Amino acid sequence: MPGDLAIVESPTPIQIEATPRQGFSGLPPDYFDGTISLMSPRLVKALTGAGVHNLSLYPAIITYTTTREWHEVFAFNLVGLVSVAPTA
Repeated sequence: MPGDLAIVESPTPIQIEATPRQGFSGLPPDYFDGTISLMSPRLVKALTGAGVHNLSLYPAIITYTTTREWHEVFAFNLVGLVSVAPTA
């Protein structure tokens, strides 16, 4: 659905287990691009506030294996093309 923000409803969020490096604790980064691309609710709010509406969002939970601390994030997919530079 190009041009529309879509939060995909799911009975269970995507479950991700992560092992923090060097004893890290706290919030995961606002953006992570690995096997699965993730963004924080804070980044989603900033992007949508700036007018970005071409995202499909999938609720996810990151659980740290060492502390069992967990955080809500979104897996995402960019839909369509985005112009980042003005045209002449």
